[in-house]
Amino acid sequence: MKKLFSSFKPIFRNYFLILLVYFFFYISSGGMENNIPFLFEKRIGNSLYGIFLSLLSIMDVVLPLLIVYFSKKFTPLAVGGLSLLLGAGAAVGISLTENKAVIFAGLFLIYCVRIMFNYSAGNSFNLAVPSEERTGYFALRDIFLYGAIAISTWLSGWLIGKWNMEAAYGF
Repeated sequence: MKKLFSSFKPIFRNYFLILLVYFFFYISSGGMENNIPFLFEKRIGNSLYGIFLSLLSIMDVVLPLLIVYFSKKFTPLAVGGLSLLLGAGAAVGISLTENKAVIFAGLFLIYCVRIMFNYSAGNSFNLAVPSEERTGYFALRDIFLYGAIAISTWLSGWLIGKWNMEAAYGF
């Protein structure tokens, strides 16, 4: 077991900043993304949720094509950085309005931000790691990524339980 953990030390040390980017990205977006159905119910109503899911499925196909174009036109890191700004802007936007169309678009954008980040900056990070280190890197990346999502989902659930949905997300 000690040998297993010691094999991760150089990878952790070499890619610590990338792992932190994943952690902070997913701790900021994971809980919000996981709570979209609850936000939908509270802010928009359930009648449009099927349309929302259909549009998300379309974006799973279309958005990667757009990301490839913009990543080549600019840089993958610029597109990843833009996704972070768009996600933050969407979260702030939906907290400041009662307009259902703006809330719908903001929740839609929050979901799309993860796709933008993964297909742009995420791929650049993955390719920056030499092939002989990728197995260990992916293991550590996923620990940071899914750990952040778990913490974020727990934290948002705790906030909702302590106050309510509106207070937890600043509505």
